[in-house]
Amino acid sequence: MHGIKVLMVKNCIDSVSGETKKGILEKARQGIWQFDAPLGYLNVMGTGGKRTISPDTALAPAIRLVLERYAEGRHSFKKLARLARHDGLHYPRSTNLAAISHTGTSKKPLLLA
Repeated sequence: MHGIKVLMVKNCIDSVSGETKKGILEKARQGIWQFDAPLGYLNVMGTGGKRTISPDTALAPAIRLVLERYAEGRHSFKKLARLARHDGLHYPRSTNLAAISHTGTSKKPLLLA
């Protein structure tokens, strides 16, 4: 009996997971950004009331500097994060400073127009 209940719960979890993924994908197809903007971007209301993101012009110089330092290849990720924090790179809605994974040195670097 316990095994049957476990299978039923797993089926329910898989169903909810699939529906969530479909919803996220559909909103992405419509051009809607449904999460908090990544570091270096701001959430804005786009055309038709769609929530989108745009580059944060206040943080653009600090992020550009991090990317230039990364491209040089002379600094470790820890040093890049330390330099970014020294340059004032922080999350816009808090006073928390940027972490190593958010300094533009991950597999998906931050790109600004």
